Amino acid sequence: MKFLECGVLTLASACGGVGMGLGYRWAGFPGVPVGGVLGIVCGLVIGGGAIAGVFWVGTVLERLSKHMGLYPYLGRYWGRRHAPAWTDLKERLAAGKPVRGKVVLVRKYGRFIDLGVGFPAVLKTVDDGRVQRQMPELHTEVEALVLEFDDREREVVLTRRDRWLLVSDGVTVGYLVGNPPILEDGRAAYFPITHRAHAAFREQLERGETVSCQLLPPSKAVRRVRVEKAEWLIRIHDVPDDGAPSRTASGLDDGTRKSP
Repeated sequence: MKFLECGVLTLASACGGVGMGLGYRWAGFPGVPVGGVLGIVCGLVIGGGAIAGVFWVGTVLERLSKHMGLYPYLGRYWGRRHAPAWTDLKERLAAGKPVRGKVVLVRKYGRFIDLGVGFPAVLKTVDDGRVQRQMPELHTEVEALVLEFDDREREVVLTRRDRWLLVSDGVTVGYLVGNPPILEDGRAAYFPITHRAHAAFREQLERGETVSCQLLPPSKAVRRVRVEKAEWLIRIHDVPDDGAPSRTASGLDDGTRKSP
């Protein structure tokens, strides 16, 4: 059991003992269980609040340290006046595009890279659910693919693994979680890429439309598909070269088509 969890349980036990004593003093034996329960609850609340405070302070200090480490290379990229430049970058830098840059900051959870675009890129230690054991060293050149954009941190997220990119009207709007579906209904989950093209794509799905897209893994052939909303997921239908809908992602016949 971790140190913080042991501390919370110890505090809850101590508060429970104090509560039992106070309950006995105020109401005799009937007040012992009530006081004990209230004391344990108070101890858990206080301990949980303390843990949350410790994590919050740690997060703030880590962000400050990261900003100070990147400031000599990128300036105050997190400032409000850089917001329009960040929006413009997301429209210009397409997901799946190969990029090259230099590692300027090293952290246990990833490497921060200067691509020369005014904002940092991050190559995370855990990529596609797998721990990358060989990470680039400080001041070395790195080649990777653009994966997505972290709006909160204003960072370009990179990957060195092939992903199935979902492309609509020539613009990448997201990438699939894992490989394309092989289930009967052809359902898949995807991570959106935040820009205007994805907003339009999402609106079409919400209206119940079927959207013509492409799946573009960097190392495999292009796959033409039709996409529609399926609860909180999407449903993918394969489209043959002649453009006539005939099979879903699982290979079952599907002649239905919604109006675009």
